[in-house]
Amino acid sequence: MKARQYAEAIHLASQDKDEAGIEAVALNLHTLLEKRGHLRLLPTIVHELEKIHAQRKDPNTVEVHVARDEDVAALRDKIEVDKQALEATEHNQSVFIDETLVGGYEVRANGTRIDRTHKHALLTLYNNLITNT
Repeated sequence: MKARQYAEAIHLASQDKDEAGIEAVALNLHTLLEKRGHLRLLPTIVHELEKIHAQRKDPNTVEVHVARDEDVAALRDKIEVDKQALEATEHNQSVFIDETLVGGYEVRANGTRIDRTHKHALLTLYNNLITNT
């Protein structure tokens, strides 16, 4: 199984459970991963589970991630276009500052993400250079 599949299974298994039930799911997962020799997937599973929870939390919220606070005003028009593309113009907007983005912005709404960050562009360029040489 892949990490995303494990994360989906955990998400489904832990819905409507109290703290003891969630702890039991976690212990069963650890036992299963150990038995199958997949313990090395645990950090990736946790990351995938965090992504699932983020995607499914509040459907009426749009998250905008920028490198600097002033980027929100400077990129307002472009952000609005992407919010329209995600059909999230009426949603409440939350802004998050992430200095690792270098510049640009990222919009998340309705379980979808539009990444127009400089970090993404630089990583794409790097990966293209590495794989094409």
